[in-house]
Amino acid sequence: MGCGLVAALLGWLILETDFKAFWQELRQLPLWLLPLLIVLQLLTQLLITYQWHQLTALVLGQSHFLKLLHIFTRGSVVEAVTPGAKIGGEAVRLYLLKQDFHCSTSQALSIIAMQKSISMSVLLSICLVSLLHIGRHIAAHMSTLMQLLSGALVITLVLAMMGLLFFARALSQWLTQFHGRVPQGLARQLTAYATATAQLSRGHWCLQFAISTVVWLLFPIKMVILSATLGVHLSFFVLLSVTMVSYMMGLFPFTPGGIGTFEGTMLALLTLLGVGYTTGLTITLVFRFVTFWLVILGSVSFVVAYESHLKFTGGHHAHQSTTSSHTP
Repeated sequence: MGCGLVAALLGWLILETDFKAFWQELRQLPLWLLPLLIVLQLLTQLLITYQWHQLTALVLGQSHFLKLLHIFTRGSVVEAVTPGAKIGGEAVRLYLLKQDFHCSTSQALSIIAMQKSISMSVLLSICLVSLLHIGRHIAAHMSTLMQLLSGALVITLVLAMMGLLFFARALSQWLTQFHGRVPQGLARQLTAYATATAQLSRGHWCLQFAISTVVWLLFPIKMVILSATLGVHLSFFVLLSVTMVSYMMGLFPFTPGGIGTFEGTMLALLTLLGVGYTTGLTITLVFRFVTFWLVILGSVSFVVAYESHLKFTGGHHAHQSTTSSHTP
């Protein structure tokens, strides 16, 4: 059903597109726009890597920024070809964390789970506000029941993420009461995760949430800049809502990287908000090119360059060793 919906969205995009008008819209974009959007996207990628760097240093007592950038970018490539909430990319990162930092599966899973929970709790919180905000603008096209169900789902997910972050030890202790009915592997992992979360002080938690907030807000900032250059002057909060709801829809496991789902959602929302079809399509495709396709291209280029450097310098042994870097 999901794949059929995506196919229908893609078919609608192709049938409705006036490619001549689309090309004219593209030609109106100023030369400085693409480099600016690329710089903002690069900042996004580096901030996420720094977040990983901080968590790895806290949990393992060691970290290495370039190794983590390599791990993160390799995961990004896999995310682009596997459907569903980026699970494939996280599996690759789990393997590489264990290999590069000689840590246990429990430690690597704890790092990934913390980063994912922090990032998703921020994303879902912004999405909740976005759903409430954009629902007022497209109320005629979105039933009250659908708004309530969407809001309830997002609230439930946010509470689940926050519970994993701040009540992991209590949950671990609660599970110990069910001897024999809870898999030992799950119980051990939750205990290791609770130990890892205990390493973060209040200042570390604030920093982690601040990084994730900046990362997610950089996406609507790119959207605002892109829209303004095409004469679309919707408010920041409306464009934030469009961007976040599109990302939330792209997380559903219909297609690799949310291809089709993301684009169809963004274009549909922009159209409902009064943006012309061709202008909306231009905004959607340019935004997606910078935040998705260019990220894949840059990730592949970095991975190839990094691994070629290791081979050229005979750096396999250096690749396996780690450089200590404690958090400030």
